Amino acid sequence: MSFNQQHIVITGASSGIGRALVMELANYHCHVLAIDKDAIGLRQLSLDMETSRIQLQMLELDLANLLQIQQLVPLALEKLGRIDLFFANAGFALYGSFGSQDFSARQAQLQVNLVAPLEGLYQMLQIAQGRPFSYIITASAMAKTGMPNYAMYAATKAALDRFADCFRFEHHPGCHLMLVYPIATRTDFFKSHESIPLPWPSQSPQKVAQSILKAVFKKKKAVYPSFLFQCMISLQLINQWLMYPYQLWNKPKQD
Repeated sequence: MSFNQQHIVITGASSGIGRALVMELANYHCHVLAIDKDAIGLRQLSLDMETSRIQLQMLELDLANLLQIQQLVPLALEKLGRIDLFFANAGFALYGSFGSQDFSARQAQLQVNLVAPLEGLYQMLQIAQGRPFSYIITASAMAKTGMPNYAMYAATKAALDRFADCFRFEHHPGCHLMLVYPIATRTDFFKSHESIPLPWPSQSPQKVAQSILKAVFKKKKAVYPSFLFQCMISLQLINQWLMYPYQLWNKPKQD
């Protein structure tokens, strides 16, 4: 597929992987709606993209807010007219032991990392009514393997992984769902928290964005921007493949 003339939504667009996706799409004649809660970051993104080919619009939304999550797709549709690609990229981590995070911190991670992408997909299915679209969720390497002091974050990402595993055996004509499993990405999260160690291996947001767009073009179901990480979990992926016949056996029969 070509990204030219596509109508594209990107959440978490003002920084990190989301911003890198916008920058990579700058070479195409497409319509992009950048969504983020950071109004200053969105304004800076708009200034940086003034000379690009894309038609860029901005929408300020806080995906930790349930009411705003419910407006995610309706507002995006109002802005773009139609949605061909939806990058459910917004997410954040809080570093520290599970016992150190209060209710609001735990709830915010659940809302942004898990509830928002799943609700966005549900809303897309309602409006698409069989019309083809791609829905890309930024999960994490921690969906496959946990790291100390990221228990809550890893839990939300692992939930996305199991969801996708089940969803693909349901009947959703026209919907291409893809999950992205980036390793530690060198974003402002680590730059602004010097006391937080950057896990090894790591990669740049640009590398992740490039891998995502290549995978979307090929209609992949999953993408691992780090080949090294994919090798590290190869046995886990083989086990997942071995379970496929069992999952297929339990797939609902279509009328």
